[in-house]
Amino acid sequence: MKIAALTMVYRDYEMLARWCDYYGDMLGRENLFIVSHGADPRHREIAQGCNCITVPREPVANFDTWRFEMLHRFVQFLSSSYEWVIRTDSDEFIVADRAYGTVPEILQRQEVPFAFALGLEVFQHESEKELTPDPITTQRRYGLVLARYSKAFAVRNGMRLENHGVHINPRGSSSYTVNMPEGLYLLHMRMCSNAVHQAHRDRKIMMKNAPRSWKNLDKWERIILDHIALGQVDDSDAHLSHVRNVQSNRHRPAWYRRGILVPVATPDMNRVVELPQGILGQV
Repeated sequence: MKIAALTMVYRDYEMLARWCDYYGDMLGRENLFIVSHGADPRHREIAQGCNCITVPREPVANFDTWRFEMLHRFVQFLSSSYEWVIRTDSDEFIVADRAYGTVPEILQRQEVPFAFALGLEVFQHESEKELTPDPITTQRRYGLVLARYSKAFAVRNGMRLENHGVHINPRGSSSYTVNMPEGLYLLHMRMCSNAVHQAHRDRKIMMKNAPRSWKNLDKWERIILDHIALGQVDDSDAHLSHVRNVQSNRHRPAWYRRGILVPVATPDMNRVVELPQGILGQV
């Protein structure tokens, strides 16, 4: 089964290197596609063996709309050659609990043309040191469940990824629920170290015509830190199972009418858990 992975990057060198290594080992570097937002020789140096495409770094009136549309058209193009296309940010890693197989094996078992993964914001605990080149999940043990960021990450047949979900026909697809297979996690590494986090903030603050959501970084990060301050749940496995089960058992009629299927998210889901044993050491 042929699977491609696609990301877009701007100067996120450490995460890009880890992204290329991780997905390259999984899929082969020849099946990785990196959209470089502006010419940067370091992107090409890091992404050797991958397909690196440069798009101009010029201000656009509505950056998010432009970016999503451009990446969607790229996914459609890749779908003519690949059975599945994975699309993530450069600091997002789709991992599979070893008990359920590999990411490609899990995708091969899916009957619907899209897949979501349970989102975990991996963060640096106060007792943990700065990162070394070793796998992050050997150095970080905790993640904050972010149900809203339990994104759709892979599609077949050129299906449209949109607003953390997938675009559907509200008339013909009313039976769909969020397809979040057992054992799949989306590890978001934006806060995995203080240095990585600060560099991420600096890149977004520097950008001209940044989306409104990027200009509210302080507000968004305060929400995350408030959830982290609530502490770890008593039973991490049970909490993760609860969040996953809600996705498959609950419909979203309001979103159906808008033609978008997104993860079910309630504030009580956003709690700190211990990273599952089956994913440690993978990335």
